[in-house]
Amino acid sequence: MASLNLTQLFIGNMVGAALDSALWGAGCMQLYVPGTPFFYFVNYRTDHWALKLLVMALWLTNTAITALTFATVFLTITSQSLEGLVLPSSVVIRTLLSNVIAVAVQFYFLRRIYHFSTKGWIIVTCLALAGVISSYQLVCGSLYTVWALPKNVPIAVSLTSSRDVSMEISCRAVSSFVDTLIAAWMTTLLLLKRHIRLLPRSSELIHNLLILTINTGLWTAIIALVDFSLVAWRPTGVVYAVFEYPLASLYFNTLLANLNIRKHFRRGQIVDLKPIAQSGSSSSGTSGRSIGTGEIPLARMPHRTALGQSEDSSFAIRIDRSMAVRSDDDSSHELKDVKV
Repeated sequence: MASLNLTQLFIGNMVGAALDSALWGAGCMQLYVPGTPFFYFVNYRTDHWALKLLVMALWLTNTAITALTFATVFLTITSQSLEGLVLPSSVVIRTLLSNVIAVAVQFYFLRRIYHFSTKGWIIVTCLALAGVISSYQLVCGSLYTVWALPKNVPIAVSLTSSRDVSMEISCRAVSSFVDTLIAAWMTTLLLLKRHIRLLPRSSELIHNLLILTINTGLWTAIIALVDFSLVAWRPTGVVYAVFEYPLASLYFNTLLANLNIRKHFRRGQIVDLKPIAQSGSSSSGTSGRSIGTGEIPLARMPHRTALGQSEDSSFAIRIDRSMAVRSDDDSSHELKDVKV
């Protein structure tokens, strides 16, 4: 049996718990802190109730994981030696809950891929296979819970057990594979969208969403890859706890970042059209009818302001805000102005 060091176990758990708590706090800020641009439950009240329920359920699950993580750290601190120290039930339960969050977030991004791509049978089949592969994490976590929870297995035995180590490696390998697949798929969609004619606003919004998904998906893929690599290299070194513990909170923050950033992307595209002057009437050379117009100020939004240049410079354009239609019941066949 490989030797274990209580100091290594303590340091690995402490660093992992600190990172986990930091990411958990970031997730709370994205949900509940008023006045911040990432206050989800205020900024996105019109989101579907199922999505809000998913976010709330994942936050509660992530909170439980953080509490279980610190319970594990407390047991490590109070232990005098590894002799007789059994595998805490908190470790077993948090492993299952962590897999639940990973699968839920991955399914969300697979659903986003489905909406952004064509609905052909090949795409649907590939997405279904990716969903099945991702679900393996739930199966693996459930089996590990059934095997380890009722037994008082010593930590030294668990960390050197080929069965436990193999399950940990396979779970994190699946996480890394699915996250990499999602990022690669989004990259492909991004390249394909460049050849599709869309409205400039819609095209840029989709472009930004895809870029964000690629970046955030790569983070979880890299952390999961490092996690299972460390487990495979040295399972008794417990260095992998530094990456294992914050992984669930990272998944949750990834989901929130993709949800909260939508309004900021749209703000970059939408200009609030508030007329500052309304002309009474203007004569038309052909019909002699008056056409309502308004002057709309559009604020310039330069990427950078030159030295000595005023930031509140603006210009105004005149927009025709009326249209002419012919009524079917108009016997005189005159054009009627319809305000829009």
